[in-house]
Amino acid sequence: MKVKSEGSLVIKLRAWDYDSFLNNLTTEGSLLWLFYGVMIALLFYNFFIYAVSKDKSYLYLTLFIFSVVTLTFIHNGIAKQYFWPDATWWANHSHPLTVILSSIFLIRFSQIYLNTGINTRFIHRILNAIVYLSFPLIVISLFTSYSISTQLSVIIMMSTPVVLIATIIPMLRKELRITLYYLGSWTCFIFGVMLIGLRSYGILPNSFMTDWIYLIGIAFANVFLSIGLADKIGSLKKENEKVLLSLKESEERYRLFFETAHDGIMYCINDIPVFANNNMLKMSGYSASDFYKKNVYDFFIPHAASSDNVNNLIRKISSGEIPNTQFEAILNGNDNTKIDVLISISYLAVGTNRGIFMIITDVSSLKNASNTIQSQYDKIQAQFNSLESLNKELVAAQSKLITANAEIEKEKEFLSATLLSIGDGVVTYDIEGKVFLMNKVAEEMTGITSKEAMGKHIKEILKLSGDSSNDLFFETLGKVTDKYRFNNIGVPFKMIDKAGNERIVEINSAIINLDNKPHGIVLALRDITIKSKIDNELIKMSKLESIGILAGGIAHDFNNLLTGISGNISIMKNQVVIPEGFTETLLNIEKAVDRAAALTKQLLTFAKGGEPILSTSSLSDIINESAKFIIKNPDIKCELDIEDNLKPVLIDSNQISQAINNLLINSIQAMDASGTIKIEARNIEELPPEIPFKTGSYVMLKISDTGCGISRKNVNKIFDPFYSTKSNGTGLGLTSTYSIIKKHRGYIEVTSEENKGTTFNIYLKSVNTQIQKDETTPESSSIISTGSVLIMDDEIYILEVLVKMLKHQGFTVDPAKNGEEAINLYSERLAQNKPYDYVILDLTVYGGMGGKETIAVLKEMNPDVKAIVSSGYSDNPVMANYKEYGFSGVLTKPYSIEDIMKVLSEK
Repeated sequence: MKVKSEGSLVIKLRAWDYDSFLNNLTTEGSLLWLFYGVMIALLFYNFFIYAVSKDKSYLYLTLFIFSVVTLTFIHNGIAKQYFWPDATWWANHSHPLTVILSSIFLIRFSQIYLNTGINTRFIHRILNAIVYLSFPLIVISLFTSYSISTQLSVIIMMSTPVVLIATIIPMLRKELRITLYYLGSWTCFIFGVMLIGLRSYGILPNSFMTDWIYLIGIAFANVFLSIGLADKIGSLKKENEKVLLSLKESEERYRLFFETAHDGIMYCINDIPVFANNNMLKMSGYSASDFYKKNVYDFFIPHAASSDNVNNLIRKISSGEIPNTQFEAILNGNDNTKIDVLISISYLAVGTNRGIFMIITDVSSLKNASNTIQSQYDKIQAQFNSLESLNKELVAAQSKLITANAEIEKEKEFLSATLLSIGDGVVTYDIEGKVFLMNKVAEEMTGITSKEAMGKHIKEILKLSGDSSNDLFFETLGKVTDKYRFNNIGVPFKMIDKAGNERIVEINSAIINLDNKPHGIVLALRDITIKSKIDNELIKMSKLESIGILAGGIAHDFNNLLTGISGNISIMKNQVVIPEGFTETLLNIEKAVDRAAALTKQLLTFAKGGEPILSTSSLSDIINESAKFIIKNPDIKCELDIEDNLKPVLIDSNQISQAINNLLINSIQAMDASGTIKIEARNIEELPPEIPFKTGSYVMLKISDTGCGISRKNVNKIFDPFYSTKSNGTGLGLTSTYSIIKKHRGYIEVTSEENKGTTFNIYLKSVNTQIQKDETTPESSSIISTGSVLIMDDEIYILEVLVKMLKHQGFTVDPAKNGEEAINLYSERLAQNKPYDYVILDLTVYGGMGGKETIAVLKEMNPDVKAIVSSGYSDNPVMANYKEYGFSGVLTKPYSIEDIMKVLSEK
């Protein structure tokens, strides 16, 4: 017979005869009471263990089993039949009540068993929330209808397993063994619930398994929990034994320290003391046997007025929430004795156990001493008040002293600020020469910090270069005596800093006098290294300028003589039949004239002559041409490192080429037969501090070699005229290079080290304009050999030679000694309408009108006049820019007939 309800449950009813019913009743009753026997046995087993161990996990498991047994009593009708047959209201409401209580006790057991407070804190909070929510639901279930209270109990019953199963997942990684027991319990329980649910909905038929699996699952679930809890306790016991064994092993090593410690020391595992030194036992007043039966919370008053909440702090340490702390508390000893203590507590976990280490200091004597001190202080205060009137004068004196000290501090600050602000280095030392003060500038100059210098002798700080400097300073000026009178020494010294760099310094000094006795010296060190370099450059330029004036005059006269010699040789070669054997002699004379002319060109380079004809040029092309032309020895390696986008420079390419050639020749001669010459060219935006010009962008040319180098004493002489270390040198190569760079408004510097090589750095100002390439091809000019020529020169022998040379070439020639004569002759020919075809004018005429003034007059007379300017040196811009002054060509002395014919043919 089948009865179908209005809901979804299907209830199957069976009919028996009387004997069968009695037989079935006996069987089911036996199984039911077997279930209750197992559950009651588990109940008493766990309660007994709790009574012995005081472990709350056993208490909550006992309560959970009791609630489940009661729930089954109610569910099976036994409670209604035997316990409260006449209590209908309680019979209805006890069912949801026991369901909620079962959930609460199961949650509490799970929290302790799985240690969720430490392992899964978030889920632990959710479980707490369910527990706290369950208590008001219990009250509600008692005062609402049975259907509502049943629904509330179902909600709690369904949410509890979900959260607990979620707790199991992370616990499998942390506490696998105890979690497997817990998982086995839930497997049995859920399996029983599933089968009874399938039977209730008619999916599975009635059978022994479907009828009794729910109770069997509950029984096995509680058996698993009881076994798991026992296993956990066993594991904890084993771990405690291991810990105790470990403690016992380490105890022998640390016992002496702990036992002799003045403070009380205690170590607890899971809030139970496992070790305490003698002082701890003495402070607590307990015997050892009584002491180890206590809980750590039993030793302290939790809410004493003079202490923090001790229990809360210990719980935070024990759970690992904070690693350590220190606080005051009151120790509650045996016989209710109270001791003020200072507790230092740290978290020391051992395996899965929670350990805390405590050092307890008895501060009661300190507090008593503090009270005694306070009492004595009150007495002293009273005495002080009686003496207050006598202290007024002392206070006034103290005020004056404070004011004086403030003034001293103010002066010290002024002095400190002054020392920091001045640009000179300041070093102060006592009468024994020991340094006791250095400012920042002195630290930078010496390379020694103030801390390093303190207490060292002044000789160790100021390392002057040369024995004479040491003798002058340390033997004469460095002594602190009554007769010291050197306030402004003003003598430059060479000083070597810690890094080995040489500096030039001026030293000024002042003696420190106290009570008319010398106590030390203050030295002011002024770094004049850069100033000295600039002064040397100015002196060098001044020397070159003076020598240049002399060299220019000599070169002018010498070129005039060479012109006479060269002209006469040309006449001899063209007019005279040269005897056999004299041709070579004339060639040797011409070579000598050429060498003499080259020498005068070098003289003129650094003299007033040789003004550069500037144009935008590529320094890279000049470097490549010079390196290719000069460095021909295969044993000398040339390394070129030229920046790709090297800016053009405004230079006279011929003069800069000559300067580079001179430096390359100098490097080759310094390297004997082999070596390396490295040429670098870079665009730079910042110049070294010793270079006087600062604005604009520059190109740096660096030429370095691996030659013999130059000694330190000779480096400053290499640009001096006629100075040379070579037996066949003229001493003008580097001098002319220096003059060329200066005339280009550039800068040249040299660094050298003996046996390692020499480096020249040249700085030339760059321009942003593009290089204009001359694409015009000069037309070939035919050599002319007729016409009239007017020659003006103040040297008679030059006039005679020129007249002879030009007449021999077929020209009509008239000479003039100065500009006035030349103007008169030109005027006469112009009046006859026969102006001269060519005019050759000497630029410089002593005591008369020179070429510049003469051409101006001739241009007014005849704008088409063809004039050629001639000079022995080019100190005047007319030679460099002759077209701007009305000339058509230029002749530089000395010249030959071929030079004259060439320039006449070009006009």
